Amino acid sequence: MDVEGPAVVTVQFRWATETFLRTEDRAHGRHIYRSRGTLDGKGGLRLQYQKSESENGGWEISGSQGKCLYRLITDAESPADFLGSQTWARAFGEPTQLVVMQKHRAEIEPGGWIEPGLLAFDRSW
Repeated sequence: MDVEGPAVVTVQFRWATETFLRTEDRAHGRHIYRSRGTLDGKGGLRLQYQKSESENGGWEISGSQGKCLYRLITDAESPADFLGSQTWARAFGEPTQLVVMQKHRAEIEPGGWIEPGLLAFDRSW
């Protein structure tokens, strides 16, 4: 399995739209996608394929600590195979509709955000 998949996908949640960029990292032969995080490389969300002996394989959206937030059970080789509106299982609560869209290029600059409370010039020392 050596499918490239789209370079950029967006996922529309009920609360916002998040852009995921394809990375060179792979899990189970499929690329891992990451959203923008903090400047130190932490934070953000991951979109990746996960498979275990006790569960069917599927694509998961997880937080920076790796805990699954949403899961779509499918053997799709890349997000291009499940574009559009799909019902995703949530880690907690009822299933929800997420819309996955393919983009031709990223409209975000590489980098990340800085937590406002961490800026040194915000305080009088």
